[in-house]
Amino acid sequence: MEKLATVFCVAFVGLTCTPASALEANKACADGFETFQRLFIDDSAMAANTMRSFKQRLTIPDDLTFSDVVEAIRQLGAERVINEAAEYEARRNGLGGDDVDKAKAAKLELWKNDLAALQAYPALYDHAFVFRGVTAVAYDAGLDRATCQARYSFDWPFIRRWMLDNSKKPLPDDVERIAQLQQMAETAGQIPTRHFAVQPDGRGHVQVILLSK
Repeated sequence: MEKLATVFCVAFVGLTCTPASALEANKACADGFETFQRLFIDDSAMAANTMRSFKQRLTIPDDLTFSDVVEAIRQLGAERVINEAAEYEARRNGLGGDDVDKAKAAKLELWKNDLAALQAYPALYDHAFVFRGVTAVAYDAGLDRATCQARYSFDWPFIRRWMLDNSKKPLPDDVERIAQLQQMAETAGQIPTRHFAVQPDGRGHVQVILLSK
């Protein structure tokens, strides 16, 4: 990414950005969008609820996020992820040898009816949110920091289908209500937004920071 200091935009104090500075600020935001998307999803209620359910039945390292689990499933498959988590739990509990294999087999048996839903997590990750573009809204020259705004919505038709296909429970009552409210809001031009900052981290990389909701 080009150094953010080349951006000279102080829109947040009411001055007009030049076309060149606006272009540079938007490029900085676009370059940070992939990282923002991961942080945004991991910070969502969807990810929190999914991970809460996941951790009730599996022991995994505390620092693993929903994105980490999804990527592991994408690369290794759900059954392998269950095996890895079961081995981690068994060894953390001091088991070894055949006891580890028994623990893994028991955990797979526990999950056998839910492997298909677990395998569908990447689809939920990829499609639950529809991102509608990202733009720079401010630049702080002193901090070498761009503030970015991302527009998004929930893909309720997809979420509804996913839940019907992968959950043994009936759809929550609020799914249809929220979908209707969102449709009404979008028809009125009210698209949800989330802000994030992009700035150098002092080690030659760019840091993306979620800002308040």
